[in-house]
Amino acid sequence: MKAPFLIVAALVAALAGTAAAEEVVGYKVDGAAPDSGDVKADRTRALDEAFKAATRRALEELASADARRAQADAIEREVVKRARLWVASFKVTREGAVGGSFVVDADVKIDVAKLRDRLVELGVTVGGGGAGEPDPDQAPPPATTLLLRVSTIEGALATYGAGQVASDRIPAADAAEAALRRHGLDVVPAPASGPAAKAGEGLPLSDDAARGYAGDAGAAIVVVAGVDQGAPGPVRGARGVAGLARAHVRILDASGRLLGEGRSARGATGTGAAQVAAAATRVALLEALGVALPARAVGRGDAGIDHPALPLPAAAEGAVLVRIRGATGVQAAAVETYLASAQGVKGVTLRRIAGGEIVLAVRGQRAERIGALIRGAADLAARAKVEAGAVEVSFE
Repeated sequence: MKAPFLIVAALVAALAGTAAAEEVVGYKVDGAAPDSGDVKADRTRALDEAFKAATRRALEELASADARRAQADAIEREVVKRARLWVASFKVTREGAVGGSFVVDADVKIDVAKLRDRLVELGVTVGGGGAGEPDPDQAPPPATTLLLRVSTIEGALATYGAGQVASDRIPAADAAEAALRRHGLDVVPAPASGPAAKAGEGLPLSDDAARGYAGDAGAAIVVVAGVDQGAPGPVRGARGVAGLARAHVRILDASGRLLGEGRSARGATGTGAAQVAAAATRVALLEALGVALPARAVGRGDAGIDHPALPLPAAAEGAVLVRIRGATGVQAAAVETYLASAQGVKGVTLRRIAGGEIVLAVRGQRAERIGALIRGAADLAARAKVEAGAVEVSFE
């Protein structure tokens, strides 16, 4: 999958002779940590994961996959685990507890000059990463536009139409666009023409209207999404507030062929109404999008895309890494939920979401037992095998 910031990375490469202070690249990333109830500590751990995600994105643009694999251990130990060293600045755009995790969305700026120097010191060949020349034999990613409307108690926020709102001001819009990019799609802006969106439930547009917007945007694929954001309220017997969001996603190509459809209803809890509403919107929209998107990228022929496996992160002592590939968001969540409730498992932590794969860290069971648990769960319909001490999970 091509990195979503190729243009920025190309400019960085072109300006290689300028001062190092100017070589700073921004990434929109997220990070998650188990929700312990200690907001300050949970936020710090989630930020650490976000910084690692941004560092990995920068690494993809600075060095080729082969170069990174050749020095995988050193990169993980000396670069990724020390991600804060490369962070020039950051801004948290959203944060809060979601489904047992504390999640942050952040704009992180990486000092790529400093990072490049460290790679050279480690003997990692720099160059040939995401900013390199495109492969002439590989079809370009299909242009995709997101027509999202979020209905709130105050009205409608939409990425399209006369009342168009910037993605960073619409709950979950940035996260949805990032998910589409991870799936091998090139997200293009929706047009600001047509009537303003009105609040309501379900999909905001008919298929024909959505195709019209796609044509105006020059998109081959259109993702229509509607989220009804319920008003958060107090929870009896508990501190804080809770909110519920319902999402519906429908994906079409330019001819009107249905590529996928998904629905989800998810809730969130927290201390602030706005934060809870945004968190519920995010998890509901991403889950519905995960259902709608096929396990492989759409629009690139029957073969789809197989992302090369990334080097696994280092496993904490007593934890087994479980890598999930070829799964929708719902399938991956089902594996995580199943393992978290399995006998003998003491904890499941999300370690990474990147390159078409999800990596979990499972404590309390051996790799062989975890693989057997997954293979024995008929509802999961997943394959599992143990390789180099980690569990590799795949779906048909």
